[in-house]
Amino acid sequence: MMENYQTLCSLGKKVSPSFTGQKTERNSLMTWEIDGFGSKASAEEGSSVNCLITRPREMAFTCSECGKGCNTRVSLLTHMRSHSEVQPIKCSVCGKCFTSASYLRVHKRLHTGEKPFSCSDCGKCFSFKPALVNHQRIHTGEKPFSCSECERCFTNRSTLIAHQRGHTGDQPFSCFKCGKCFRYHSAFIAHQRSHTGEKPFVCVECGKCFACKSSLVDHKTTHTGVRPHSCSDCGKCYSFKSALVKHQKSHTGEMPFSCYECGKCFPRHSSLIVHQRSHTGEKPFLCVDCGKRFTHKSSLVNHKTTHTGARPYSCSDCGKCFSFKSALFKHKKAHIAEKSLSCPECGKCFTYQSALIVHQRGHTEKHFHDLIGVNDNDKFVTCWRPYIGR
Repeated sequence: MMENYQTLCSLGKKVSPSFTGQKTERNSLMTWEIDGFGSKASAEEGSSVNCLITRPREMAFTCSECGKGCNTRVSLLTHMRSHSEVQPIKCSVCGKCFTSASYLRVHKRLHTGEKPFSCSDCGKCFSFKPALVNHQRIHTGEKPFSCSECERCFTNRSTLIAHQRGHTGDQPFSCFKCGKCFRYHSAFIAHQRSHTGEKPFVCVECGKCFACKSSLVDHKTTHTGVRPHSCSDCGKCYSFKSALVKHQKSHTGEMPFSCYECGKCFPRHSSLIVHQRSHTGEKPFLCVDCGKRFTHKSSLVNHKTTHTGARPYSCSDCGKCFSFKSALFKHKKAHIAEKSLSCPECGKCFTYQSALIVHQRGHTEKHFHDLIGVNDNDKFVTCWRPYIGR
């Protein structure tokens, strides 16, 4: 301390009489005030005359609950509210309570839409500075948080904590309605909407609402026609990643879901659930018009057209409309068959294979008649035909 005093004196500066042993608290540093041109500035020892010599000091106040150190008594009192149920500062918009005014100011950005923190690389804006810091790691590629179990790295600590629950099996978020547990808080929030019926994500194109943001993103592809997910094996493209994952199982032959009743295996869990209804007799889909129940949701959708008379499925070749998608597919096969099911003898075309086979028997009979010299009007010919008398 005295060495610093002598250094200042050697610089020819006037030091306040209370210098020796006098200290003031500023943030978490011990500061020594020096007179000089009416200003103060930080400097290394022996540098410019206007200086403020600082050195680290211990926190003056410690929380008895968690041991956290605070610089001032006010900071300690604000911190200790986090351990108690007392939250005196309330948001006037949503009623949420906070322990300090600074937390409330940050929270209000959710209501105002204020995003004061912008990325210098791409210009994207954020409401909170930690969100900006996490985002910037996308540009730098930095992943400072690594899993001790599998050494996988992550850009932020919260993602690492959620990942580690996969190793421990921890599911800390439980639904108070049905008791279902979740690993991720976001999944827990999305699940609660299944009880409340809340659908906050709205499509600006058609007005359809969704409970999850990811469902809205997937839905938007139905308007744009974009199919960004392609199969590496056959090149087939899909609008939804989940549809691609289901499709890829057709190449691998993987069927991880088996029925405990009959042992039949399925590539998808949803297919197993539907199959199990054949054992239980469950029909969860109810028609509100006539009370009829169905095992599959698609069956209910098709059934409803019998009440409305709607025929939403139209043939692109002839314009004919159908109530059921399956009926449209069957009809389209008729157009395809017109081009492929033709008689090699006379070129006549047929809609169905069975009709072509019957027609070809006529050519076979004619050849046989010509061979034995029998006319078509003879009774022998009538008796020879295999389908007469059945």
